[in-house]
Order: sequence, then C-alpha cells, then structure tokens
Amino acid sequence: MADGCAFDAEGNLWVTLVLANRIVAISPDGALLNGPTSIAWGGRDMRDIQIGSITTPYVLKGRSSVPGLPMVHQR
Repeated sequence: MADGCAFDAEGNLWVTLVLANRIVAISPDGALLNGPTSIAWGGRDMRDIQIGSITTPYVLKGRSSVPGLPMVHQR
C-alpha cells in the first residue's frame, strides 16, 4: 500500500510503501530505480540519518526524531 509520494527534479516518482517498510523511486518510463539498502546514524547527537542504495550514486540525508545507537566501531 502506497502512502506518501513526491517527484524529484529528474521526474522520478518517490513512493513510501507503508506495509513493506520501503521507499522506492520509479523513473518516468516506469522502471524501478532503487530501494534503500543501507542506513546509518551520525552527528554529535546521533540524529543525522543517511540512507543509501546500491543502485544510486547519492545518499539521502535527513534528521531523525529518535537518535540512533553508535555502531561498535564508533564507541
């Protein structure tokens, strides 16, 4: 079930799939571009969040309302 969606500057449609707990991007020609494959928290307060995909050359960045826990190598 899709919930929220928005377009980026290249015409790709980004859709949140609530029941699947996924975010996907669909190109203007209908091809599925990506889904998140990696997530990490950081920053001084551990609320900076980065979401990456093996199929894209960029990382989505944002702020989380809940801080993440540091990885073992970050302690």
